[in-house]
Amino acid sequence: MKNLFIMATFAVIAIAGPRISRAQVGTGWTEVHPASHIQVEAHDKIKQFPGDSRTAINDGGSYSNSDGVETFEIKNRTANRVERRYLNDYRSGTRQFQADVTIFEPSDMESIHQIFHGTHGGPWLIVRQLSERGGSVRMGGETHSDIFATGLYGKAFRLNSVHDADKGEVWIYINGSLMWKGKSPDGYFYTKYGCYGTAAGASAKIEFRDVKMFEGGRPK
Repeated sequence: MKNLFIMATFAVIAIAGPRISRAQVGTGWTEVHPASHIQVEAHDKIKQFPGDSRTAINDGGSYSNSDGVETFEIKNRTANRVERRYLNDYRSGTRQFQADVTIFEPSDMESIHQIFHGTHGGPWLIVRQLSERGGSVRMGGETHSDIFATGLYGKAFRLNSVHDADKGEVWIYINGSLMWKGKSPDGYFYTKYGCYGTAAGASAKIEFRDVKMFEGGRPK
């Protein structure tokens, strides 16, 4: 799908301290708490765990949640998916995903956030990380783009995605700056995040803090 807007490459500056206090993008949002599952795939079979699990392991894939810090790891190539799948299927309205994300070396070519197009059974929007330029991010899947954030390895950054299903528009922000804007198809959608993609490096590790979901607002 053709992108409407791609900003120039943006070097992300490290944010001091373990947490980022910046509020969600835009106005009029209400925080919601949809149910979810933890999915861990190994040997082409997905094991599903309750959303409130503290640990979830399936051979080379593992998940842990310690005091709200969620760690998604692919330890070897027996596994390729460790994700949270929100049960927030929707066809209309606006949704926002927000998280403070840290990518660790040697993670490469992992999908860290997806909006699935449930009508067609696959991910439509993908935020993908790369090992290039000290750890970077671009759009993948049907929302392909050039790299727009660099220098990310080991540094917490704020990721926001905003989807207006009524207008068919989507926005991606990093540390409050608009990085990408595009169009979405019709149908129904749901949200995922974690670490997904057969490890291009020896292993992959993505950490999420202060994950939040919102409904009903606007990005501006």
